[in-house]
Amino acid sequence: MRMRHTDPYDAIAVGAQFYELNHGAQVRHRVEGLLPHISPPRVGVLDVGAGSGTPTLAMARTWPGVPVHAVEPSRSMRIALLTRIAEEGDLQRQVTVHPVAAHELTRTGFVDLVTAFWALGMVEPDHWEATLNALVGALVPGGALLTESSLGEAEEDAAAVQDYRGSTRLGEHTIEHGGHVETAPDGSGYGVFTYRWLDADGHLLYEDHDHYEHRPGHARPDLAGSLEARGMVAERELDDPAAPGAHLTLWRRPAV
Repeated sequence: MRMRHTDPYDAIAVGAQFYELNHGAQVRHRVEGLLPHISPPRVGVLDVGAGSGTPTLAMARTWPGVPVHAVEPSRSMRIALLTRIAEEGDLQRQVTVHPVAAHELTRTGFVDLVTAFWALGMVEPDHWEATLNALVGALVPGGALLTESSLGEAEEDAAAVQDYRGSTRLGEHTIEHGGHVETAPDGSGYGVFTYRWLDADGHLLYEDHDHYEHRPGHARPDLAGSLEARGMVAERELDDPAAPGAHLTLWRRPAV
């Protein structure tokens, strides 16, 4: 048994507490719009980057009796995920949570649907090959993988600076959230996300920050080529209901 004293996936430890407030509605809209276009699984589902559990729980409710496996390496996100599963006690026997990153999965041939809702873009280049091997390996012959159509990598000769600002009401209070992300031409960079909790009069009650760095993205092969090299076949493209202009692709592992 391996003991972890630090969590390398908790760069979003502060933002995790606000994730559902800031992003929950968008994620629910995405999942509710996509599931009707996916053939119901019969063997099992693997949800990669389960986060706070919105896709995981939606699939468990939509396909009762089908085992659902949620992969979430972040301890902070798992707090929300496990709490939500516990609140719906009937799902505890259906949903299994794997507290590891996708590249650490070793089990094979146990699901016929893998979902990675905008999760693969977060994979470090050093873990890219092992991650795709794990996801494809988890599928039984004829199984499907749903993931983003493109990773949206930066151009070789372009650097980018992005700033995000927003706010969410919480009763009488307001949660302000903002981010500053700088990306170098090689895809490396860093981000700082700030969260400010204000009372009804605008007085600051709480402020904290998340900091993260990301490695050069150009060391990672393109997604489509990597999946095709593993025998996966692109079946069809689906519009992302929550992000106009964005698409996901349903890939199929050929039946033997």
